[in-house]
Amino acid sequence: MTKFVEGMLVENSGAPAWGPGKVVYVSGDNLHIIFRDLEEDMARIFRADAAVLAAAHQQSDPVLDNLPPLVEKSGRWVLPAKRLTLESVKRRFLHEFPAGFADPRYMDAERDYKLAAHVKFEQLLGLSGIRRLLSEQDHKSLAEKAQKVLSGLNLLSPYESAAFHDAMRDQHAVQSFFTTLLLVLDANPLTVEVFDKFVDAVAALPAVRGRVATWPVATLFPYLAEPSRYMFLKPEVTKAAADSLGFDLKYDPTLNWTTYEALQRMGALYLDLLRPLGARDFVDVQSFIWVTCGGYDGPPPKSEARKK
Repeated sequence: MTKFVEGMLVENSGAPAWGPGKVVYVSGDNLHIIFRDLEEDMARIFRADAAVLAAAHQQSDPVLDNLPPLVEKSGRWVLPAKRLTLESVKRRFLHEFPAGFADPRYMDAERDYKLAAHVKFEQLLGLSGIRRLLSEQDHKSLAEKAQKVLSGLNLLSPYESAAFHDAMRDQHAVQSFFTTLLLVLDANPLTVEVFDKFVDAVAALPAVRGRVATWPVATLFPYLAEPSRYMFLKPEVTKAAADSLGFDLKYDPTLNWTTYEALQRMGALYLDLLRPLGARDFVDVQSFIWVTCGGYDGPPPKSEARKK
């Protein structure tokens, strides 16, 4: 008989539609198992000698490898939030946009204006433009161009936009922010050392009219510069997505590498899983998260769909 241990992936021949399962707890002869494609937040209990169970041929699964820590309730092990399978979340997305990521209404309401902001970043700044303005110490132009990139975008809250606007009045803040942003954009791969320097620069931005050291402020410019590499983090809806999809985001409101690295892994995982629907980059992943995990509680007017 196979010896099952915590963390092992198993297959259930009696219910192959459940997909692989992960043994999350072993109690005597009982196994507590979370199955990837079974829409439940509570682990199923099986006897260790159950004939239908066998060790999975592949002992790694991108979804099961990233489950959040489970909690024990009355002898049962449960995920910290109600879980949805990817298939059910995809159905929610396709209800809004039947043609998937190629749907004209999706392009109009979600993708086109974000791509326009990316193009604006390239045209007004770009890596070479940032380097030139920094070398010329033209902090005023840097600040003005950054504000133009954000103009009309609505990915930051009004308070965050006002706080960032205040910060861009400080020449030292402009110099530090864009110098460390370049480090992030030049890094391949991005490391904790580089990211921490950028975080320190964001945290040091002076602001009068609100908090500027927030996840949306910290993640927006890398996302606009390279949407094929970097995710944008809007906390509440992204946390809801992580909870719904059973992914351990390791969220902390304080800017930190652990959360950001988990965000990047989550983005890469779901970009890969969403490619059959036509997903191309992290613009599509972030939009999928917004549409399915809190942004669309029923069909919103176009103007509301853009207020993220």
